[in-house]
Amino acid sequence: MFARNWPIILIVFMLLLSGCGKAGTPPTLTPVILAETPLLTSSPTLPPTLSPLIPEITATPQPTATINPISLSFSLIQDQVILQQESFIALDLNDFLHMRNTTAEGMTWSAVGSEHITASISDGVLIAHPLEPAWYGSETVQVEACEPTGTCATQDIIYSVLDEADYSGVRVTYVGNSGFLITVGEKKVLIDAFFEGFPPGYMLPEYVQTPLLNAEPPFDDVDLILATHNHADHFSAAMVRQHMQNNPNAIFISTTQAASQLEDFGDRVIAADPTRVETVTVDANGIQVEAIYLSHGVPTNGAEEVFNNAYIVTINQIKAFHTGDISALSSVLPYNLSDMDIDFAFIPHFYLQNSASRAILNAEIGADYLFPIHYEYTEPAFNLAVVKFNYPEAIVFYSELDSWIMPLPEN
Repeated sequence: MFARNWPIILIVFMLLLSGCGKAGTPPTLTPVILAETPLLTSSPTLPPTLSPLIPEITATPQPTATINPISLSFSLIQDQVILQQESFIALDLNDFLHMRNTTAEGMTWSAVGSEHITASISDGVLIAHPLEPAWYGSETVQVEACEPTGTCATQDIIYSVLDEADYSGVRVTYVGNSGFLITVGEKKVLIDAFFEGFPPGYMLPEYVQTPLLNAEPPFDDVDLILATHNHADHFSAAMVRQHMQNNPNAIFISTTQAASQLEDFGDRVIAADPTRVETVTVDANGIQVEAIYLSHGVPTNGAEEVFNNAYIVTINQIKAFHTGDISALSSVLPYNLSDMDIDFAFIPHFYLQNSASRAILNAEIGADYLFPIHYEYTEPAFNLAVVKFNYPEAIVFYSELDSWIMPLPEN
């Protein structure tokens, strides 16, 4: 048998020797996800009764921001802006440092302050504050991280204190996960801020929950509460109920699936159920809301679809767009959002970890500022370094109640 087949065996052997299976140069790793990232996955702690409502996906491998494995560098760190008498947030610089050849414990850190701002670093956490409470202006703080090998990276961060007279009146405060407080002048809107999550996973910290439920600063005098859909990481009827009892001015808008749980509040609760062909417009406490249907995904097992409302919110001519949970960024295409002069847009973070999304973000949404959302409960997990590498202009938050102040338009 072997004698009859030896010519064939010899040919195969010669082909292998000729380099038919020769390994090529390993591909260069880039911090870009080339394909559109799909839906959110259910949390492993998600109650079984809810899991059919969130479609399953195949996870996209999470890239790293490695370009040259022997160098050390920072991702872009967002400039810090506060009003007088406020405090800068503490920054964990480890979140921005990549291409390390050592552990964070092996790094040495230094910070150089400025004339009016002092800065110090402990275990990679940068703390800065103005030397004089009444001072305002902008100055640069430089930070440096060094490996034991002597390789170092530096980063400049601009710290600004605004004079109250220069404040635009527009502020976005991170509440948690996909939840935000938008303040424009005297008007306040909460979006997806009331949620219990999926215990024992992420939940709102107590220092956020207490003022949120009791309608205390910064959550006092809220005019409008929006929930994009009836999932536990975006909406809790019990939490909304407690806030509305403590804030008789607030109006709540969501899908019927969520709004029906608060019907006893009468006309303070509004159900908005847009379709693929028709949006729903509501005026609530002087705030204009347009609800549009963006699918969270249609279950294939016969379960009821959990409808997701995206919102275009107009407050004193400032326009904000919040997607909620969407199965594809391209689902925004029919709505001509780029014609609406959107000031800032809240987009699921995994689309900002994907440079292929830029065409839609720029041409079809066209917001002046981008905010990644859904910091928790997703696969891939939120990766600050990759988001800032692909979208250095994105506004990120480092902790709950961290705020961003919208700059005044340039003259």
